[in-house]
Amino acid sequence: MKKIEIDKKIFVGPVEIAGYARNLAKGFRELGYQCDNISFERHTYEYSQDENIPSLIKLSRFFRNLNKLLIKIPFLNFLCILISEIFNSLWSILAIFKYDVFIFIYGKSLLRFNLDLPILKFFGKTVISNLSFGSEARPPYIDGFTNLIEKSGKHDYLKIARSSKIKSRMIRFHFRYCSYVIGGLSSTSQFATQPFINSFIVGFPLAFEKNIDNPILERRAPNALSILHAPTHLKGKGTSKIVNAIENLKKKGYSIELKLIQNMPNHEVIKAIKACDFVVDQTFSDTPMAGLVSEAALHEKPSIVGGYGLKYLKSYINQEFWPPVKECPPDNIEQAIEEFIINKDQRLKIGSLARKYAVEKRSSLVIAKYFIRIINNDIPNKWWFDPKDINFTFGAGQTEDETKDIVKTLISKYGDVSLNLEHNKILKKLFLEVAKDDN
Repeated sequence: MKKIEIDKKIFVGPVEIAGYARNLAKGFRELGYQCDNISFERHTYEYSQDENIPSLIKLSRFFRNLNKLLIKIPFLNFLCILISEIFNSLWSILAIFKYDVFIFIYGKSLLRFNLDLPILKFFGKTVISNLSFGSEARPPYIDGFTNLIEKSGKHDYLKIARSSKIKSRMIRFHFRYCSYVIGGLSSTSQFATQPFINSFIVGFPLAFEKNIDNPILERRAPNALSILHAPTHLKGKGTSKIVNAIENLKKKGYSIELKLIQNMPNHEVIKAIKACDFVVDQTFSDTPMAGLVSEAALHEKPSIVGGYGLKYLKSYINQEFWPPVKECPPDNIEQAIEEFIINKDQRLKIGSLARKYAVEKRSSLVIAKYFIRIINNDIPNKWWFDPKDINFTFGAGQTEDETKDIVKTLISKYGDVSLNLEHNKILKKLFLEVAKDDN
């Protein structure tokens, strides 16, 4: 395959996830490539993006925002959405001919239902789809972030079954029409049907601020350690479990303060990171270094991450790519926090190593270089992962017992075909074992 020329144009979007698209585009530009980072909608948490937003996208955003104001008027609401989609589609048609390389994230591409993917393949465009972020690829029955519940508060198993089928089809579609697919190794690739590029290798790009060359390592409250928790989803992040752990530790006599923030712009989260002693990310994670932990690493702040799959995941990852965090099983989150409180040297050491890891392994420039290798089809064998090797069944955002109950009930109602795992008999067998009644 011919190597990408410096004058080739690269597109990253059309959504933003925790600054990923913004930072990756920055890395490409640092390498001298022409790269546009364009999101069809402004991010809820105000991650910055390219200033030169095309006029058609601005018009689309206008009608999308107007739609939110007219939500109670069905006809006008529908009309605004339709007009917004028309503007997006018009720009997307132009983009197909403007760019040479497309990097899509979170299962989204230029057109609804990914209808542009076959077109891009027909025109010989290089298309990379990153399906490793979370709920866009995670089976709904192991995803505590999807909120597929009825009004009664119980899980909507019909919706879970339908969503699983739709999601598995979407993933197969991406494998069929994209040049390359990037996937995770724990709970986001159960539906993968072909080998994919390991997301841990190509990583999450981080952009460094000029003012964090000398980060402040300890920022204590007047009489207490400051612990930051910034959940985007209270249940999925296990916030109640973290809050209870902090309260228990206070009763033990520890002088600590929990800073819990929600629905705040990214720049406010960064301020909170700078002002804390350490971060408690989440309880039921399937990755050791998501967005908040990555940003904490930039500022040399250590993080605690709980999850069922972290030990499993670690067995597949070369040690050089494993980020310095304090990981623990969900039920040990209080113990992990207590160890961090007691052991200042441990906190500082992990914080220092996390910063070093972020600089050496996760800078936007480093990650962009990885992507250039992918674009040029210069991909080492160790970057690839076979989905047949995936045997993780406990997902993210929910307890082990919840997963067992959901899987068991789903199979009892709609059969094991509802798992959509016919392509991976071994993994399907493992889920059937999960569903067994232990009583």
